[in-house]
Amino acid sequence: MSNWTDRHSSPLPASPYVYAEWKKARVHIDYHVAIDDHYYSVPYALIKKEIEVRFTSNTVECFHQGQRVASHARTYLKGRHTTLPEHMPESHRQAGARLPALNTMGR
Repeated sequence: MSNWTDRHSSPLPASPYVYAEWKKARVHIDYHVAIDDHYYSVPYALIKKEIEVRFTSNTVECFHQGQRVASHARTYLKGRHTTLPEHMPESHRQAGARLPALNTMGR
């Protein structure tokens, strides 16, 4: 007869548990949300909308009405921006690197 541990245990999951935090955020006029003083872009159509942000030590994911609308590698550079070109309005894409707040780091 097997012991209690054998009868009441399950195999370990295939991937390790990843700790994540959630917060609500309002999208700034520049279509970014702040996580620990770093700014991550979301689609510009969400300006002034409230979204939910899930962040781990490696990833920042943004959700609007339950749908993921953005995903970024997490960075810890304070005061900097991580911006994906597809989140920008066309006029900002054309301006490109001339706008310092719209650099594209951490893709």
